[in-house]
Amino acid sequence: MKITFLIGNGFDIQCGLKTSYQDFYKYILSEKYRIDLSDVSGEKSEVIKNSIYKSIYDTRDNPETWGDLEFQLGFYTKQLREREGSSREVGLKFLDEFDEIFDDLNNYLKINQLSIDTETEEDYSEELLDMMENFFLGVLPTEEEEIKQHLNRYNTEHIYYQFLSFNYTSTLEVILRNSKTKSKKSSYSSQGYQMVVLDKPIYVHGKIDYMLTMGVNDETQISTDLFDEYDSVDLIKPLALDRGREVMKSSAETALDESKVIVIFGMSLGKTDRYWWQKVAEVLLKDKNCKLVIHYYSRDNYSNANPRKIRLRRKGVEDMFLGHMTNKSIEELEQIRKQVYIVTNSQNVVNVNLNKYVEIGSVKEAINMWIEKIIIQLNCLIKIKNIEND
Repeated sequence: MKITFLIGNGFDIQCGLKTSYQDFYKYILSEKYRIDLSDVSGEKSEVIKNSIYKSIYDTRDNPETWGDLEFQLGFYTKQLREREGSSREVGLKFLDEFDEIFDDLNNYLKINQLSIDTETEEDYSEELLDMMENFFLGVLPTEEEEIKQHLNRYNTEHIYYQFLSFNYTSTLEVILRNSKTKSKKSSYSSQGYQMVVLDKPIYVHGKIDYMLTMGVNDETQISTDLFDEYDSVDLIKPLALDRGREVMKSSAETALDESKVIVIFGMSLGKTDRYWWQKVAEVLLKDKNCKLVIHYYSRDNYSNANPRKIRLRRKGVEDMFLGHMTNKSIEELEQIRKQVYIVTNSQNVVNVNLNKYVEIGSVKEAINMWIEKIIIQLNCLIKIKNIEND
């Protein structure tokens, strides 16, 4: 039996990493363009040479998730099409500026992530095993019993836990690496099954410096007539993954197909990952015993005292997920709804603070980048000197 976690940027943020869109946006404005975010006059927008960045700054949009950023990029292509037409030059200019954002993001995350071989002072086994065993705590009491019975339904000696990371960072892998114990006997099991973590996550959208994938979900989310066929594919994540001939997408699909429980944590359920929400729905409909646990983060002071508010909050999250199933019948949607469980603001999914290790790594990365620049400059000076001597 397998349980699969889909891990998003909320996981990194919970671990103390500054990987939100807002963090990246503030960094670009302050470090690249020397703009103070407290200045709301907009007078400095002319210093922003990248028109995509400038559009974000001018409209004062403030999306809070990576999914919003990706969707906004697609929406910007439609604005561009209406404003400047569909010439090849307009499309190429957008792609050049998109590449700049791509490189900026990669470089920003490099100095705000943990190195894969980071050694920490702590052993995260307890937090990891707590996540494995208590990932569903926070659902309604009757639902909790349903999930426990489901875990005991299968005549198995082991339950295997696997992770699909939609992050570009190695945070989860560092936690796994620094967890000395990755298995234990479940206290919920009547059969005494062993819970086992599969070590390496599957990086669905690639990793920093390797096959990093950013864009929209499908062609309806961009103005495709700005680009040729190949460039359009680069901007549509599922197609880009297919064309990359990598195993990331197929491995993730296989993992979901084999799952008896699917857990979503730290993801916004946004439109730019619609492909994966539809894939999860297919798995649920194929196996009506399969369970989906969605972890939802609420910034409001939510309460479990009011039954109506509990119902509305749950229905809102369910509707957000089901809203992506445009090709499903009412009966199919109702079936999926029966298999969905909602947890709000869980404290049972690896809750560790890794920020101090990121800061140490950031200093090292900054020093390395500084040294590399000096070496490049020295090499240029040496070449110039040699030319002069000749």
